[in-house]
Amino acid sequence: MIKKYQEDFRQRPGTDPAVLSALDAIAAGMSGAQARGQQLWRQPQFEQSREKPAPLAHRPLVYVVTDNACASACLDALDLWKAMGAVHVGRQTSADTVYMDIRTVALPSGLSELSFPMKVYRDRRRGHNEPVTPKHLFPGDTSNVAPLKDWLARLHRGKP
Repeated sequence: MIKKYQEDFRQRPGTDPAVLSALDAIAAGMSGAQARGQQLWRQPQFEQSREKPAPLAHRPLVYVVTDNACASACLDALDLWKAMGAVHVGRQTSADTVYMDIRTVALPSGLSELSFPMKVYRDRRRGHNEPVTPKHLFPGDTSNVAPLKDWLARLHRGKP
């Protein structure tokens, strides 16, 4: 599947060279693991960066607002921003599994499809299918911007 992605992206005009480079590295790593008889390949830079980011000494206060539409990449970003000291506010998020990049293939009969993940998180702090509840829960609809902005201003002043 990665080799197909490589072909597709190479044929698209204006594809970022960094994307092509990443696909090349992934394809080489997976092919090498397969040639060695290994069932899994781990991307080296992720193996080396498992530690929690160090908090910054002086950082501005950052609020991250979520609602139940926050899932997948949004949750990954939320995990990172919270680890760097952002304050999570808004509504409870959706949830995701530790499996990602789901590939779906039609079975030869055409009667059904088979779906399976191409990647899996290891040692993720947030649990499997676990939503994230904000430190400060907004009582209204986060898509209604005016009340949300007023609430954030009050929260920032210490009077939510």
